Amino acid sequence: EYSYVDSIGDSVYVVSVKNNSDVDIRIDVNGVAYDANNNIIGAADDTNACIGTGEQSYIKFYFSDVTGIDHVDYKNGMQISQDDGFVPAISNLDVQGNVNGDVVTYSVKNNGEIAAEFVQVLSVFLDASNTVLYMEESYVTDSNSEIAAGATQVEQVNYYNKDNLSFDHIDWFVKGRGSK
Repeated sequence: EYSYVDSIGDSVYVVSVKNNSDVDIRIDVNGVAYDANNNIIGAADDTNACIGTGEQSYIKFYFSDVTGIDHVDYKNGMQISQDDGFVPAISNLDVQGNVNGDVVTYSVKNNGEIAAEFVQVLSVFLDASNTVLYMEESYVTDSNSEIAAGATQVEQVNYYNKDNLSFDHIDWFVKGRGSK
């Protein structure tokens, strides 16, 4: 789990998820933000349309104009269903990241037999103590919002920290799906 307040004061909360079941799943989730006194101060939704067996991905809550979050409850608002509208694509993607100063370049090759649609990479920039300094989510797709079978797409993410702190390392996660 990662939390971050962006440069305009909005709160972002990310949860890494892994499908340990033997079926492909869809996750629909409502996250509820609480302050230190356990008062509800915000809510946000996210969907991850298809996570295949053994695949790791993420869910992300964007709490617009919400500050002072102490904790987020997403487990009570989570619905996991067997996915039957899409096919897994994440495990077919070979993602390579290269750091060059404050720029990270992701090269994503689709080794699958179908197009990977709406592929996104979430970069979480952390200091040596694992404190989140910055997050950036980017699509890595062509003009058809996909990475065709056998194709490679490349995307650049720029690191920005309002306090000019240097990052130590990056955790990154991928979303994507294929159509039946």
